Amino acid sequence: MKILILDDDKICRRVNSESLRRVGYDTIEAGSAKEAFELLEKGEPIAIIITDIRMPEMSGLDFIARLRSDPGLAKMPIIICTALEAKAWLDQVELFGVSAYSPKPVNANHLRGKIGNILQEEPWPLEEIFRTLMRLDISVEDYFACLEDMIKQLNDLAVRASDEAQPMSREDLGFELEALAGAAQNLGAQRISGVLTRETDVVRGLPDGQKATVSASLKRETGMLELATLILKKENEENLAARTAGRMITRQTTKEARWKTLLVSKQGDASSAPAAPSARPAAAAPSEAPTPSETPSPATSGS
Repeated sequence: MKILILDDDKICRRVNSESLRRVGYDTIEAGSAKEAFELLEKGEPIAIIITDIRMPEMSGLDFIARLRSDPGLAKMPIIICTALEAKAWLDQVELFGVSAYSPKPVNANHLRGKIGNILQEEPWPLEEIFRTLMRLDISVEDYFACLEDMIKQLNDLAVRASDEAQPMSREDLGFELEALAGAAQNLGAQRISGVLTRETDVVRGLPDGQKATVSASLKRETGMLELATLILKKENEENLAARTAGRMITRQTTKEARWKTLLVSKQGDASSAPAAPSARPAAAAPSEAPTPSETPSPATSGS
């Protein structure tokens, strides 16, 4: 997973990127809104966006407005990083669900703290495994087998939906999306279940004759779920030996620590993942922290 830094100032992008990489986050940069949308359309695993406001061609405000018009990106966490005072733009973004504000000149600790706050609020791709296993009354092994089967179905559906030679009908795609939304909800994958439900509504609302396909946001969420599953399996390796009746889990890592593990640089295979960074976000610098009235409320939903 990555943090997207959108700014027309190359130096500012580099400064923010390097300061986040120093504490383990993986980043990707865009010099314009057009570049940012191209990355999102490619399905880059972007979990948080940090954007400037003053940019040529398309401003940060216009970028956010267009982003929010896409059902799959409507709840993507966004941090505004600008030298403009909040009063100059806050009234224009109050309805967009902006997660946080970090002023320029950049204060690395303040920005990292805002990211930490978002990670505390963002829903993890999977609910607590103990709760899910108790509800389903199945073993840990069977639970992970079901998750992996669902992920395989999601990836397979994305491939079939993009097949130009044998395009899927709107009815068929809508039916499979709806079925997977139900499966995801049953397995405690509430985050992607919501995305699948939105995808179902979009596909079924397409006009006759328009090609039905899945969005890049669903592909991104599938990748997030896949990595979260690997991390959860690794986290529970020791606990599996201590379970009772095939479902008792003795310890859980904090949600924020898990998110940081998802966002850690060069994450790759979770089997070789480094330990998650500290679960407590860095403290904001008092001289830089905006007052609560200047800072939009944190987002509480996924992408």
